[in-house]
Amino acid sequence: MTSSTLAATQAATRNETLNQWWYYSIEIEPGRFTPGQNFNSISVVRDLLRGIDVAGRRCLDIGSMEGLSSVLMCRRGGRVTTYDRYDCTDKINLVKACTGADFTFITGAAFSELPRLQPPADVVVFGGMLYHMFDPMSGLFTARNMVRNGGIILIETAAIDAPGFSMHFNASGRFYPQPEQSNYWFPTPAMLEYQCRMARLELLDVAWLPQWDTPVGPLVRLGLVCRAVPHIKTDDLWLHRQDQQAHPSMVEVARNYREVVSWDRVDIAGDEVGYTRPESRRGRTDLLSLRDPNDGLACQLKLSDVF
Repeated sequence: MTSSTLAATQAATRNETLNQWWYYSIEIEPGRFTPGQNFNSISVVRDLLRGIDVAGRRCLDIGSMEGLSSVLMCRRGGRVTTYDRYDCTDKINLVKACTGADFTFITGAAFSELPRLQPPADVVVFGGMLYHMFDPMSGLFTARNMVRNGGIILIETAAIDAPGFSMHFNASGRFYPQPEQSNYWFPTPAMLEYQCRMARLELLDVAWLPQWDTPVGPLVRLGLVCRAVPHIKTDDLWLHRQDQQAHPSMVEVARNYREVVSWDRVDIAGDEVGYTRPESRRGRTDLLSLRDPNDGLACQLKLSDVF
């Protein structure tokens, strides 16, 4: 094959890849972007990701699609592995070649199999996943399997901004109509944070973005940054008892947890991964009272972007 033929073949392959459906808009050369959907929910992830000290850390991007968050973590010195059950290999390879980001892509496995394939990381990004799951609580605990104690997990999902501890089901598409029909559960902010504490995750920060009104309250994109801890601190007696799984009286509770998480697995020695809140949220103690939303503008990834 001559060099001109090889170049023509490579150009045809690139054009074929670019003509596919893309989730993210990623700049692959000056002024040229992949044909992504420009969903504004990625702006919430990027808001929170900028505060995580990823340099030198083992990072895992769960549900990555074409790897926008993975590229950002690589640019800031993270050692990144990316997972998606959808085979985006050709698009991932194009993004890596054009951005210079060096990360490992895992595909072809169910999410429930991920703990078998990868050890716990220092930093986990778990964005846009929970509301697509039949069982979001088990999904949250599977993600908890992937972050070591002392590490950081960033969780982003669709939610209903309403008071109390509720999980709303998308019956008849009443909250989230979409052709793909794969949107199921929407927690309130308090519900999601409570489930995080059950998973031994302590809240550090919250970012959010309004979407549209529903019969029970505004639908929002909600992002939480949490630290993985060996045990939670709480005045809630029921929650405290949930956390005492080694006690003989908690055999049945411990059995439930063992089906979705291994506390021994995530008990790995290491320092605490750093997180810094933006100045606008420093000192706030009411993070679950959603105010000061993200502007939703950071939808495209530029070649110069670090955050």
